[in-house]
Formats: sequence, structure tokens, C-alpha cells
Amino acid sequence: MKKSILFLVLLLVLLPYQSTFAASVSTATVEKLYFENYKSKVKEVREAQKALYGSLCSEVPALTAKAKASAAQYNSLVKSKAGKEAVSQAKAVRDQDKKALLDAKKACTKKVNDAKKRSNLQLREVDKYKRELSAMIKAHLSGKDQMREDEFSKKVQEGLTYINDKLDNIIRELKNAR
Repeated sequence: MKKSILFLVLLLVLLPYQSTFAASVSTATVEKLYFENYKSKVKEVREAQKALYGSLCSEVPALTAKAKASAAQYNSLVKSKAGKEAVSQAKAVRDQDKKALLDAKKACTKKVNDAKKRSNLQLREVDKYKRELSAMIKAHLSGKDQMREDEFSKKVQEGLTYINDKLDNIIRELKNAR
């Protein structure tokens, strides 16, 4: 009789702890089941960030070519020992083209960095929301919440839709940046 009471007490004490260990769900499992295309979307955002330079800095290649041409013109005049007036004029044009190129590059870099900062901030917000949603999913799958299955499905679907829409908006903004 004492053994059976002791067995029942042990069972009552140990059973809840075993269920929490047995029912725990790993983050990797939640990621695999619910966030399968999240990483590919983030990768797409990163690629769009890399392409910003080309779309925001369309004038830089033309200015680079102009600066190279004026530098070549100046160097050829110096090598051919042209008159002082021609050399000084070519030098002025070369310096003006260099300055225009540097100003354009500086402005371009600022635009690209601002766009990247905005998109990185938005990515951080999405990642924070994803972590919160993941924690909610883990808690539900572990049986640590009181949510019904239909409520859970609705919240998860809304969360995943929010994340996908937010990532699509970030990508669209980056691709349409001018």
C-alpha cells in the first residue's frame, strides 16, 4: 500500500515535468514548418540593396568617363609639351570634372546608405515580429498557452501574411528607388 501511494505521488510530481520536456519544440523545427520562405525573402532584400547603387547612381558612370577623358587629355598635353595656356585650361577642366565626379559619388553614397538604413530598420522590425510569432508558436505547440486551435491558426496565418507583405513592400521600395 505504501509503495503504491509513493508511486502515485512520484507519478503526480514527475509526470508534469516529463511532459514539458517531451513536448518542447525546437526553434529550428518552428522555422522549418512556418517560416520556410523567410530566408529567401531576406536574401532578395539584400540583393535589392546591392542593386541600389546602379539605380540611384545613374549619372556616376557618365561622369567617370568624362573625368577619365579630361585626365587623358591633360596628360597628353603635358607629354606633348603644349603651351602653358592649353595645359592650364586642360588642368582646369580635369579638376572641374574630378570635383563633379566626387560630388556625385558623395551624393550617391548618401542616397544608397539612407535607403539601406531604412530597409535595415524595417528588416529589424520584421525580424522582431517573427521572433515574437515564433515564440507564440513554440508556446502553443508545447501546450503552454490556452489558445484554441482555430485561434492559433488564425493568428499564425495573420502573422505570416504580415511578414510576407512587409518583406514584399521592402523589396518593392528598394527596386523602385530612384
